[in-house]
Amino acid sequence: MTKNPFKKFGIDWLLFGGFALLIFILVSIMTWFNSSFTTKESVQSVSFYQQKLLNRMGDELSNQIKFIEQTASTTSFNNDLQQFLFSQQTDVLRFQDMKGTFSNIVYTSSFIKSISIFIEDPKLTTDMYSPVQILDLHNLKKEPWYSLIENTSQAWIPEHSVQSYLKNKTPMISFTKKIVSDSGQDYGVIMLNASAANIQKTMTSESEDVSRLLIDHEGRLITSIGSRSESFYKNNYKQFAEQLNRQSGYQRIQLRDDKDQLMVWSNLDNSGWSIIELTPWEQVTESSVKSAQISLYIGCIALAFALAIALLLSRGFTKPLRLLVKRMNQFSLEKPSAQLPSDYKNEFGSLFQGYTNLQDRIGELYLSLEQQYRLRQEVEVKALQAMINPHFLYNTLDQINWMAIQADQSDISKAISLLGRMFRIGLSNGEGLIRISEEVLYTECYLSIQQIRWGDNLQVAFEVEPQCVDYYIPKLTLQPFIENAIVHGFNGRRKGHIRIMLHQDEHGIQVQIVDDGRGLQDGWDQLAGRTTGGYGIKNVKERITALYGASYGIQMSSRPEGGTQVEIHLPVVER
Repeated sequence: MTKNPFKKFGIDWLLFGGFALLIFILVSIMTWFNSSFTTKESVQSVSFYQQKLLNRMGDELSNQIKFIEQTASTTSFNNDLQQFLFSQQTDVLRFQDMKGTFSNIVYTSSFIKSISIFIEDPKLTTDMYSPVQILDLHNLKKEPWYSLIENTSQAWIPEHSVQSYLKNKTPMISFTKKIVSDSGQDYGVIMLNASAANIQKTMTSESEDVSRLLIDHEGRLITSIGSRSESFYKNNYKQFAEQLNRQSGYQRIQLRDDKDQLMVWSNLDNSGWSIIELTPWEQVTESSVKSAQISLYIGCIALAFALAIALLLSRGFTKPLRLLVKRMNQFSLEKPSAQLPSDYKNEFGSLFQGYTNLQDRIGELYLSLEQQYRLRQEVEVKALQAMINPHFLYNTLDQINWMAIQADQSDISKAISLLGRMFRIGLSNGEGLIRISEEVLYTECYLSIQQIRWGDNLQVAFEVEPQCVDYYIPKLTLQPFIENAIVHGFNGRRKGHIRIMLHQDEHGIQVQIVDDGRGLQDGWDQLAGRTTGGYGIKNVKERITALYGASYGIQMSSRPEGGTQVEIHLPVVER
């Protein structure tokens, strides 16, 4: 079963299918391009406005962070606090002044909700719900986040619960700073607690299903809003940390435990902090998906309309072809078929006219073939009659042989017998190729005739590998070279030696004929056409080239020690 549709289906369906496939591909490409373009535009537009929003939020958060840090720095060097700690915490007046100052900071600030002062073995303490608390430094070391401030003079503490003066635990974001005297003495730690809700309010906008994260300069999550924030920070933040070092940007990301998100980030000026926003990718591309759907609907309508036109066109194009095929199937020499239309003036008209001319030409050729068939029958009869002649020649040679025997002419009888054998092998039922064994036998018969005249003065040696005897070679390949050696090489001499070798190698059959005669004369190849031996050699060369090509052939050369060497290269032919 063929897989090529052009060999199986009709032209009308091929045209229709081709148009349909082309239009479908164009509609698909346009839909894909529109979807990709609108998606890209939507992402760029959304990310642009989100970055502007994050920059504005970043400015507000940066101001809040700076205010808290500056307040912490100011309070850590507060004179009442320094004098109170320097007096071994026994100066009640200083204690009350310091407590009042810090309480005013809490009450007047919208960010700072309480201040905690951690010192070793405090002598004076405050109420646990007071906005300013004096606490034991030993308790600070028990906090899970103590490692963040242990080896630094100041640090931010991510969102955690702190007891407030409103008598409940409130999520706070704290900033700690060590209290150090002018002489370098370490008194303790002051911690300013800012409401996490206020920070989150700054990070909140009207957008739905948006998650935002506030990351400090050390990559810690300070606070966040949204359902995906903590999961993103826990599972995915590290793989994007290096990209977030840039001032701002956006990227589509694939989360391990959630759908794709659009991540937009902005870095707070001169603080190393970052604010990150995560928006579901489906929400970002919602408008582009709708646009792609509309494009797809329009494309389907256009496709249906185009397919209808394509069907009409394919039917119109193939109608003349179907008519031509019908006439071709009805063609018969005995019964002429109906004429094709003559009103087509385009390529179909030329095709119809060409087929009509072809029909006429076929009729003429049919009549010519009938005449040639009759002539061929006459020639075959004559050829059958001519086959009587070889039998007549065999019988005649046989009668001459018996006459030579009766006349006691044994040499003549032997020569005639050998000639008859050669004649039978040479005819070989009209075959052009014979076995090597038959070719060798033919050559031996010829040499036997020559040895009647030469006697023992003509020495011949055959070296034929046994596996070669059943291979086929062109008949009368060896004899012309043997004849050339005897007639020309041994001319004027009384003795001669000929060696004939046949063997097989990886390239084919290699034949070597070596004699010790006079060798090749100058210009032997130009004179060869005018001598009997030369004509036979030329005939062998032409037959080998015609049968096997230029890669096989004959090479003849004079031997340095005297004589001629013939090399014949033939392919291995088996039947």
